[in-house]
Amino acid sequence: CLKNFFAALNGIKDKKSIVRILHYGDSQIEGDRISSYIRNKLQTKYGGIGPGLLPAVQPYDSYFSIKQSNVGNWSRYAVFGKKNPEVLHKSYGALAAFSRFAPINNDSIFKDSILYTGEVIFEESKLAYGRVRKFQKVQIFYGNSHRKVAVSLWVDGVEITHDSLKANVDYARYAYTLPTETKNLTIKFAGYDSPDIYGISLEGLSGVSLTNIGMRGSSGTIFNRMEYGHLNKMYANLNVKLFILQFGGNVMPYIKDSTEAVNYGRWFGSQIRTLKRMRPDASFVMIGPSDMSHKVRDNYVTYDFLPLVRDELKKAAFKQGIGYWDMYEAMGGYNSMPSWVNAEPALAGSDYTHFTPRGAKLIANMFYNALMIER
Repeated sequence: CLKNFFAALNGIKDKKSIVRILHYGDSQIEGDRISSYIRNKLQTKYGGIGPGLLPAVQPYDSYFSIKQSNVGNWSRYAVFGKKNPEVLHKSYGALAAFSRFAPINNDSIFKDSILYTGEVIFEESKLAYGRVRKFQKVQIFYGNSHRKVAVSLWVDGVEITHDSLKANVDYARYAYTLPTETKNLTIKFAGYDSPDIYGISLEGLSGVSLTNIGMRGSSGTIFNRMEYGHLNKMYANLNVKLFILQFGGNVMPYIKDSTEAVNYGRWFGSQIRTLKRMRPDASFVMIGPSDMSHKVRDNYVTYDFLPLVRDELKKAAFKQGIGYWDMYEAMGGYNSMPSWVNAEPALAGSDYTHFTPRGAKLIANMFYNALMIER
């Protein structure tokens, strides 16, 4: 099930192509945890630079691989979590969220009354791996603006180019290749409306591009809630070669019996089926939940139905013909989380759920090694 992905990796040098990986997950990967290590290993081995696809508004306080900020009155709208009632459509894009620098306007007659401006500023992170700090190709994925929007790209305070984004299209892509590789970029927008910006891609001209899509609180059952044709267009534009789906942890506190565990596995199987229908030539890997502990009297023990949730997700993955990597077993299985928390230095946090940076790097290395054995 990974042969197409490895064929694409092996063809990078000859085809000068981009091999794109989308790593979806819950809060276990937010801030580019786990993803950053895998990206660095693959970019070092096969080439490639840059952090991949990024939101116009970074939802988390810290992001390992690049510094990001905004100027203007930006808002972010996500398909997961509490939905904003102003969003009357289901077109959220590959990041399952879009951002705007002007308010949503659902009026039937649009008036050019206020000129809105916004900036997205990317700067080098001194914490990042070397290859992810630089990029050359810039892409903006957008749609749903009533009016054309001016866009300009700036490097080191110098305007490199200016253009406009299309009006009245449900989905479009703007692409520009900078004259040289850079470590910083400011994108400036101005218009009487804002497009829904589905993502901004920063990458090289060839090699591996891996995108981290951390969704705090999400169980991963989001893909069937987005507009199929719109999402399919963006996946086609991105030409995704590998989907990594890392979910299961967020349902654990709420699974109260075996029926709920079975139902979750079935629901997740339908998400995989939808993605495979969109990208039949892509490869897929499911990463199940880690061990997670809750307190029972004086001890921290594995959630009662975690092994069953793991089994049901594995069953769903195999039924859909995709790979499954068992993070729970990789950690040591039942009641392994306390040993990660109590390790010196600690590999997991005191919430007995999330890895520390050191633990995230260790688990990422374990996954990477397991992935590369499949070559």
